[in-house]
Amino acid sequence: MNTLEKKSPSQRLTPPLEHSNIVLRDTRAQDFDTYVRWRAPGTAWKEWDAPWEHMSPLLEDERKKWVRSARVRNEANPRTHLEIETPGGVHIGFVSAYWTEDWTDTAQDWLSIGLVIAESTYWSRGYGRAALEGWTNYLFSSGDCLRLAYSTWSGNERMVRLGLALGFLEEARFRRAREVQDVRYDALRFGLLRQEWEAQPWSKARLEP
Repeated sequence: MNTLEKKSPSQRLTPPLEHSNIVLRDTRAQDFDTYVRWRAPGTAWKEWDAPWEHMSPLLEDERKKWVRSARVRNEANPRTHLEIETPGGVHIGFVSAYWTEDWTDTAQDWLSIGLVIAESTYWSRGYGRAALEGWTNYLFSSGDCLRLAYSTWSGNERMVRLGLALGFLEEARFRRAREVQDVRYDALRFGLLRQEWEAQPWSKARLEP
C-alpha cells in the first residue's frame, strides 16, 4: 500500500520509520548524553528555536527521571516525540507534537508540532525537510487530527521557507511580537489541513517500518 491511510490503534505504524534520507525512531536511554550536549549554554540551534525562551541545562542527576519519561513517550500511540537519525546512525535532532488547547474548543483535532535539527553541520542538507515530511505523514496517517500547526518567527527564514514548501499556510502574524538580540520580529503561525496534506505529492510517500 503506497498511500498512507488512517489506521486503528492496532494498525498504526510503529517506529523506527524510514523516510527519504532520515529515520524517525523512539528515544533510547543513551540519548540522554546527547541531550546534555544539546541543552548546554550557547548551543547553536537554540539561537533559532524560540531564542527568547530560557532553556535549562540537563544535569546528570536528572538521568533516571529523563529515561523514565522517555519510556512513557515511547509507549504513546501515536507517538508525540521521535528522534531524527541519519541512515548511518547519527542522531541529529528530534520532532515533537502536542494537543493545542489554547486556540480552539476542538483541541483534540489540532496538533502543534515542532522540529529541531540540533546538529548544525546537518543544516541546509535536506534533513529538516525529510523529517517534517515524515513526521507530518506519520501524524496524519496514525491519528485523527484534522490539522497540524507550528509557530516560528520571521527571523527564522529556513523554517518559514520549509513550511511554505510543504504546503503549510501562514495563518497568523503578530507584528513585532518577538525580540531577539534587541531586534523586533514578527511571530508567525503556520497550519496544514488534512485535505491539504492529502493533495501534496509527498503525502503518498511510504513510511517504512
